[in-house]
Amino acid sequence: MIRPASIQTAIAVMLLTASSVLAQGPGYGPPAMTGGFAPPGVSYGQNVVNYRVNQHGRHGSDTQPIEAFLRQAGQRSWLRLEYLHWNIEDPGNRTVGAPILDSDGREPVEVTDRNEVEPFGFSVVPNFDGASLNDTSGIRGTYGIWFDGGSIEFSVFGSEQASADDRINIQADRLAEFERAGTDLTTVDLSLGTDQSPNVIIPLLTNGSPTNLEDLRFIGLDSSYTSSLRSQFWGAELNVLSAPQASVNPVTWQWLGGIRYLSFDERLSQTGVFDNGGTLEVPLEYNFRSSTINNSYGPTIGFRSQFDSRYLTLSVTPRITFALNDYTSESRTFGTGFADPDDPDGSTLTRFSEEEIDFTTITQVTFMAELHPTEAFTLFAGYDFLWNSRVVRTFNQSTFDSAVSVDTGAFFPAVTSRPNPESLAIEGLSFGATLRF
Repeated sequence: MIRPASIQTAIAVMLLTASSVLAQGPGYGPPAMTGGFAPPGVSYGQNVVNYRVNQHGRHGSDTQPIEAFLRQAGQRSWLRLEYLHWNIEDPGNRTVGAPILDSDGREPVEVTDRNEVEPFGFSVVPNFDGASLNDTSGIRGTYGIWFDGGSIEFSVFGSEQASADDRINIQADRLAEFERAGTDLTTVDLSLGTDQSPNVIIPLLTNGSPTNLEDLRFIGLDSSYTSSLRSQFWGAELNVLSAPQASVNPVTWQWLGGIRYLSFDERLSQTGVFDNGGTLEVPLEYNFRSSTINNSYGPTIGFRSQFDSRYLTLSVTPRITFALNDYTSESRTFGTGFADPDDPDGSTLTRFSEEEIDFTTITQVTFMAELHPTEAFTLFAGYDFLWNSRVVRTFNQSTFDSAVSVDTGAFFPAVTSRPNPESLAIEGLSFGATLRF
């Protein structure tokens, strides 16, 4: 039987023993605060990581995977900016309108107005011989990043609008010619072209076929003729290059593959006026407007060969893109001169538009010489040659035909559109700098 006094004695002994152990061991509970900072609601002694006092590293360190990746990517990247001074292929030796079987129309020839069956005097056919799209400025930016297996390059480039304009002041030149010769203007027909100040004609087909000068149908202009050609291009490309092949020589090779996009747009405006030597109250005006938009895109393959030294790098990068050209072609004619003789009060506006997808190839070769003043900075000069095998251009998409009035038998112009793709070359120099991070 356990007695109450014994139970009380046992409890007393246990309490004294616990008090003795606690008195000899470390104190329990938060220590006295002697300075420092504790986050709100957190007691000292808990296992808390305090980033404010860098107990677990700092933000942006290699211990954070995403930040470490971005930092290493930045250290492996570079940026190139360059100024482009390129030339767009000119229209070449072309004349406006339909061909003439026995003349090219560049030199003044005497023609007869087939509607009026009377002389039109000396006349010339306007041409694009002097049209130049050279010295076109542009800019190109390239971002690259290298990794153990190769590198990636992404570039965007574009040009300003290249232009070629022409204006012939027919009547002003003719009046100046007669004034120099002291000719009495009341004795001459100002609507007739002379050898020194010829009229301008735009030849037309007859039943879809060209003719000689004797049977030629044409649009006759005796007051003025103006033309304006505008061309512009831009694009982007993404290329992946393999790691340079090991070689005992300083020349290395890299294979290249990627994708590119190239846009080439063009506008052509032509306006001619006939006022019969200044006698028409309402002159006949002829307006031609043509536009083309070429969007080419597709995969690219090629390579880069490079010679490296400490201060100089020479490289050549040929590549070819197998692309689709998604183009839009539009032609419009309007003005008082295009009125149908059978319906003179009807609409004088005609519009033809066509959209097609065609196959093309884009071949480009880039030569580059780089000078390395420092490891992080490079100056360079380069040359590019780009050739697109099938592009629709404005001066080669219109068909200048003629139709005959049912009532009067007189002919009138019937200009339609028929795109005819051809090749396009763009080439020129580039200058710029590369910054390596």
